Amino acid sequence: MISTLQLLSAINTELDTVSARSYLNIAPQMSVYPFVVISVISTPTEYTFSTVMSDIRIQFSIFDNNSNMSSLLALASTVETTFEEYQNGGIYCSHIENERGPIYNEKEHYYQYDMDYIFRVQRAKI
Repeated sequence: MISTLQLLSAINTELDTVSARSYLNIAPQMSVYPFVVISVISTPTEYTFSTVMSDIRIQFSIFDNNSNMSSLLALASTVETTFEEYQNGGIYCSHIENERGPIYNEKEHYYQYDMDYIFRVQRAKI
């Protein structure tokens, strides 16, 4: 049985292995760019014949203040490569669900690129 917290921990571990700074829900002020903010978007439960599975939608929001966007796009590519067809002990992720960006925030002077993935997590045996 895998909790949402265990899923987020596994995601954070994977991002650490590729040297990506990541934060849960909000980045601290004055964070060094580029970085990833991880947010849980939704957690509906699905029942199969033998297992309770949860499809958990996770959003990776990538931020960078580099005007040529090279490090933003490189980090987006790293996230995509890391989680495309991802499997790890009861956690499965097959593909990116939605992408938005890059979007420039003129007031704060940064770029943002959002990527949503559906992670299927084994919750319990029925």
